[in-house]
Amino acid sequence: MENRQKNDNELLYLYRQGDEDALRQLINKYQRILMAYAHRYSNSVKTSCEINDIYQIALISLCSAVNSYKENMGCRFSSYFKIVMERAVFNYMRHVYSDICRANREAISIDQLINDYEGIKISDTIANVTHYGDPKWEAYIGSVMEEINMIIKKLSPLEQEIYRSWEEGFSYREIATMTGENEKKIDNILYKIKRLLRSFVSI
Repeated sequence: MENRQKNDNELLYLYRQGDEDALRQLINKYQRILMAYAHRYSNSVKTSCEINDIYQIALISLCSAVNSYKENMGCRFSSYFKIVMERAVFNYMRHVYSDICRANREAISIDQLINDYEGIKISDTIANVTHYGDPKWEAYIGSVMEEINMIIKKLSPLEQEIYRSWEEGFSYREIATMTGENEKKIDNILYKIKRLLRSFVSI
């Protein structure tokens, strides 16, 4: 008997038909990505953010994305979810900065740079979670994904395969095994792609 893992669209459809187990499967599928992002943000930003707090924000973002994603947005669910998560986490960190300012009476700028983001400012990347489902938000997502897709289409087949695998949460080592390339080449290719996409979404 075939035991094929369902893809995102199949799980989204089942969840919207009332299958709560489909949501649990989506959460399990993205568990590693959620935790990786929580560690990444906690380590790269000089705040009192706890890993568990950031993880909870990321998890809530996943559930929000599940409920607001539409197939006609012109992007994969995984891409949409990452944008939603990035915005929600940055919004949360802005409040953390504000709390630090009030508590310590220190002039910590909202434009303080994130160490690992090569000059991207927090205030440039924040969006309110209440925008999800709003026509302007959907139009914004559509325009961002259109630009991203145009860039991805210009990549070589190997670069596209590597990017899609990374987007699905595979590690550099796993991608190297899948493609037959060494990890250094995977790292170089992903660095190049991230540089190309950095003006559209922080990754």
